[in-house]
Amino acid sequence: MLKKGDQVVYPSNGIGVVQDIEKILLNNENNLCYLIFIPKQNLKISVPIDHALKIGVRLVTTKSSLKDLLKESYDPSKNFDLNSNRKYAYNLKSNSGEIKNLLELTRDLECASLFKVRLKPVELIFMRSAREELIKELMATLDCSKKEAEALLQKDIQTKIKELNIKPSRDAQ
Repeated sequence: MLKKGDQVVYPSNGIGVVQDIEKILLNNENNLCYLIFIPKQNLKISVPIDHALKIGVRLVTTKSSLKDLLKESYDPSKNFDLNSNRKYAYNLKSNSGEIKNLLELTRDLECASLFKVRLKPVELIFMRSAREELIKELMATLDCSKKEAEALLQKDIQTKIKELNIKPSRDAQ
């Protein structure tokens, strides 16, 4: 259970803070709800506690978990073999709010040209959105600026490309 003051990720809305836990009358029933404030949007959201996990509300990733995640291997080729289901898979990953999915989509976006994959406009939207959400979470986890989070992400992507030993295609240069 989250507690007052916790920094949380609310998928598709960004990073927020649990301001309070209160009883709210919903459908003629008293429900315990998290009152989450999303500062970037100046938005207050009430989320029933029993529904929060289902919609992906979670604590911001810890530094330790982030470090482990960045060490994991990455194989983008499996993500580009989805063909017609790719848009659906990207949508699910993007909306999950899970940092692992956001990182994978961001890496995919950067590696698409290396695999000579032409992304559809809607796929680019999912991937760019995932990248922005990931940067916000990196900023919250590492207490750093946007520029520093972007630099860390770019370094991670370059490292993964070197590990894959892929030479950029002419399209990517």
